[in-house]
Amino acid sequence: MRATRIKLYLALIASLALVAAYWQWRIGYGITGNVRHIDFNTRDYIAFVRQAEGRSDIYVVRADGEDLRQLTDDKAYERAPAWSPDGKRICYAAQAEEGTGLTYQLFLLGEGSPRQATTGSIDKDLPSWRSDGKKIAYLSGGAIKTMNPNGEDTEQIYPRPTRSTSKGGEDDAASSEVMAKMLSSPINHYRFSPDGKSIAARQETEGENAPAIGQQRWWEKQSNDGDAQPSALIAEPESVIVLPSVSSDAKPFLAGDGGAQKVFYDWFFDSARMALSFNTRRLDSVLFIIRTDDRLLPKKVLLFSRAMLIAVENIAVSPDGTKVAFELWKLDSEESRTLLGIAVIPTDSQEVLKIESAADIAKIPLIIRGDAHQPKWSPDGTRLLYWKSGTGGRDLWVCRADGSNPVNITKGVGDNSDAVWSPLK
Repeated sequence: MRATRIKLYLALIASLALVAAYWQWRIGYGITGNVRHIDFNTRDYIAFVRQAEGRSDIYVVRADGEDLRQLTDDKAYERAPAWSPDGKRICYAAQAEEGTGLTYQLFLLGEGSPRQATTGSIDKDLPSWRSDGKKIAYLSGGAIKTMNPNGEDTEQIYPRPTRSTSKGGEDDAASSEVMAKMLSSPINHYRFSPDGKSIAARQETEGENAPAIGQQRWWEKQSNDGDAQPSALIAEPESVIVLPSVSSDAKPFLAGDGGAQKVFYDWFFDSARMALSFNTRRLDSVLFIIRTDDRLLPKKVLLFSRAMLIAVENIAVSPDGTKVAFELWKLDSEESRTLLGIAVIPTDSQEVLKIESAADIAKIPLIIRGDAHQPKWSPDGTRLLYWKSGTGGRDLWVCRADGSNPVNITKGVGDNSDAVWSPLK
């Protein structure tokens, strides 16, 4: 009798262990199932989307233009590929068929067929892996959400789900208008900080002329102690918001304390600083650095231009934080402008690069002249990736950090976009 009970207990324990093991496996399996890792070393490879002959697919190619590999082969319309931190998987957005009303959803790609990770009636777009590889963020309906790499455990991290109103004092009252405007503005772009603990995002105020909180021309309003002077509300459609902590309810804040007609931003490697460029409705342009870990420290202005001279766009901070690359545009009029090329300037300069006349534009060092867009540094900081117009659309190019030895890595085939370096060094 006793032996029988022992057998029953052992059978029960074994059954519970099997159930626990099954659920552990199921949690790991998730929506996507087992996505096998890419079976080659992706160091020095670039992923991109190619549109040709009425279809689009994801490709990878080595930075010297050799070893082109097609990773998808279906009727989907892909965009926004994002590498996992280990360089072994890619998450991307895709729509099954153009013009059918189907939404964009996220897919995971490794070896074999892509696996769909999301569903629903709202587009999912711009996936980005957290640095530890345990979460993928994406945009959905103007909000930032995250999921596990298996498609499970989705969570909206900005704006946070509605919660009770704070019972603070004057500071809360004073910031209520700012927060209301911030929380009502949809996000159209975002980036994890390199350590994965924070997020910066570009928000677009609804309506072209809707107001945003900010300080116009603050770089001209420095007091003797370096503090910017307050100013009135301005009408600028874009701003950058920073979430200091993805995992807590830490209050978001506006980077640069204002907005502009166009804003661009990038993180420094230390996750404590950001570079931003503001191009205002008055056609002023300013490139500056802020600290996100200590907002009381003054902003560092690298470059500013008075109305109707230049615009600084698509900025990219080098991996070591010593340089910033950007598109340099010459403003011919309110409706006309010319791309001068890609410029690179140091971030540690003690002199502000002031552009106060057309002749001053020559002070800005161009490494690539003419048609060259969206510079992106290689993980080791020795090269830049960018695109130029080609015979079939956009061609991808790679050059050295000083602009020398440019190589067309897509060789005039198709329209190539959404290029991103593998993170492996």
